[in-house]
Amino acid sequence: MDMVKHVQHNAHINSADLMHMGVGAALGLPTNELEDLYAQIIDGWPTSAECKRAIQMEDQLAARLDNWDCCKNAKEGQTICYPSWWIEGRKSENALIDAYNRKQAEKWLAEVKAYDVKMTTMMKRLIELDNQLEQIRNGGEITAAYAAAKNQAYIAATHLYDFNFVLEVALRFPHVVHQEESYCWPFSIKG
Repeated sequence: MDMVKHVQHNAHINSADLMHMGVGAALGLPTNELEDLYAQIIDGWPTSAECKRAIQMEDQLAARLDNWDCCKNAKEGQTICYPSWWIEGRKSENALIDAYNRKQAEKWLAEVKAYDVKMTTMMKRLIELDNQLEQIRNGGEITAAYAAAKNQAYIAATHLYDFNFVLEVALRFPHVVHQEESYCWPFSIKG
């Protein structure tokens, strides 16, 4: 059932609605819990209070830009940049994005920590079992039973492969990207 859920998550994460958001990084997450949280964070942004407020702010900036005479007194070749009020508005939007990302990062890192604790516990137990195997052998002959047990320990270790990549998992946090805070272009007169 875990594998079925994993496949369903990947289908959701790779849906057309989400691919444009650049969320393909969810592929290969080590637990269904992380996949669940990944999808919740991505799906949660459009309905969040921060997103709704950012959209209002963006609409207000767009309305002001409609009334802004960008080319008044401009000379050919001059670089024209959006005004300071637009830059400040975008910085305010990015502060909302940061607030949303911060809340979601706390959830994400808590889940990664729980995963890390689980993986660390399993890895320590595997090391204990491998040490017991070596104590039983006590430097003696490598028997078929010893080789089979050692092979099982190796197979178990490969299943704990993700133990080495906990920091990578932490950095795969899905986040909303910032709005551009400056925009300039060269003024040219077309005739």
